[in-house]
Amino acid sequence: MLTQSTLDNAARDASRLIMTGQIQTAGGSAAPFTAKLCAEIGTLIPCASIQYNVQSATTFAALNGTVTPNAGGNMSSQGFSPGVSGSDVLVQVGYSRTTLIPWVGQYYGSGGKILVVSTVAFQNDPY
Repeated sequence: MLTQSTLDNAARDASRLIMTGQIQTAGGSAAPFTAKLCAEIGTLIPCASIQYNVQSATTFAALNGTVTPNAGGNMSSQGFSPGVSGSDVLVQVGYSRTTLIPWVGQYYGSGGKILVVSTVAFQNDPY
């Protein structure tokens, strides 16, 4: 639960950079978003293990919230499209965690790992 809570807080705080237009007005690069995620997760989750999928559209119905792990236990869909002012945005941040009890990973995970995901949905502020 600590891992999930940490991931939730990091996703929410990094998403705020998108929602307020800070990412878009600085060129739209994923680098500030990733830097904020890494700063927020501290030492609990290795920064190199973080995965994300940021989608934007004109309506929430046009966004796909399905998260599917691939054979390695990672998010199969990854990308960064923060949208523009007023866009509806879906941010999904994942961490493929090795299971503490090996047999649990055989039944509930992929490759001995469980994908922990945090999702944030919002509409970008007018900027």
